Amino acid sequence: MSFGYEAITDAATRLTVMQRTMDFFSSPPQPAGLELLPAQETLVALSGDRVTHTLRLRNTGEVAGDAVTLSVADGAWPYILTPATTVVSSCEAITVTLVVTVPPGLGWNVMNVVTLTAQSSLSLSVKITSGLTTKTPAPVLLVDSERPQWYPRVSNYEQALTQAGVAFDTWYVKEGNVSNSPSASRLSWYPVVVWFTGYDWYDPVNSTDETNMSAYLDGGGRLFLSSPFYLDMVGYFDPTGVPAFARMRLGAISFTDGLTTEVAYGAASSPIGAGSGCCR
Repeated sequence: MSFGYEAITDAATRLTVMQRTMDFFSSPPQPAGLELLPAQETLVALSGDRVTHTLRLRNTGEVAGDAVTLSVADGAWPYILTPATTVVSSCEAITVTLVVTVPPGLGWNVMNVVTLTAQSSLSLSVKITSGLTTKTPAPVLLVDSERPQWYPRVSNYEQALTQAGVAFDTWYVKEGNVSNSPSASRLSWYPVVVWFTGYDWYDPVNSTDETNMSAYLDGGGRLFLSSPFYLDMVGYFDPTGVPAFARMRLGAISFTDGLTTEVAYGAASSPIGAGSGCCR
């Protein structure tokens, strides 16, 4: 939590949190427990390639080491699981890998779904699973380059594509703390790329993105780019006012910004607007 325990502003909540903490510390040690992450994962690979699912197996038991047995169920593609059995010390974690080989000659959007199970030797009731999907590329790549903490809209695109009956893969550029744009090589897997930046005015499309998109277009790819801030934010640094990539590759000669106020609030300090709430 921000600024620690003292950031809790009301006494009742502080009491509840402290009571739960003390109850946890005074409870008997947990004899057995496992955690396997991620619980779900989908990786995309070309036919004939191999892809590696990497998982974290943690012994959440507080008493002893646990001899854990790992197994794979379902799925038809060849795989290598490492390790198959292992001893994990109390409160420690290890890395588990599942390397899957995609058979050659497969078409678009073919999937292989397996269930990876970790079974505790300390308790038969302690068993944890992870669902792992390996697939070939779909015909469309949806590139979500919005900042997810600001008005996320990826579901709008996913719903539209699904309703249109179009199979697609989704690539999240800014899901973590580091931007992770798709490479030119990854873009080339897909005949069509739908790329949107949402409410990202700070870094909607950077020079690396433009280079990768150019290479994709040079290879015959079809690109749909939706970005409300790209032309003005990136074009600000171009002498013509329009980004070079937009001029040379997307055919944008000029543009006009438009802004419409949809929601207004009364200013708290105003003798007229104070307390007036929201106006639409």
